[in-house]
Amino acid sequence: MANRTINLTMLWVADEIAQILDNEQEYFEYGAFLNSRLYKELMTYTLSRVPNVYAAIEDGQKISEKCNRRYCSGERKLHIETVIRQGIFEILQRKRDWIKHQLPSSSEQSFSPSTWFT
Repeated sequence: MANRTINLTMLWVADEIAQILDNEQEYFEYGAFLNSRLYKELMTYTLSRVPNVYAAIEDGQKISEKCNRRYCSGERKLHIETVIRQGIFEILQRKRDWIKHQLPSSSEQSFSPSTWFT
């Protein structure tokens, strides 16, 4: 079988971004990072500033949780979290005007269609 290379760091970063955005959405413009453009920018920002770890796996093989956790130490996880938070801050500062025009104001949100029925 053929092997393929997986960027384990990308998986860790995606998980950490999701946790941070879910846990702290009231502290910043959470909706801005629902935009795939800003999410990708945050992902790129983070991956370019942390050491990346790769694993070779066979096609069709899944990455085990044990393997995934073995390479991500507490220190590495903390470093990734710190870089993500720095990225959120920098992106929000740099894209402030763009975000204002992309996100509806709180008064406009009351007029937006409900997601109740979807």
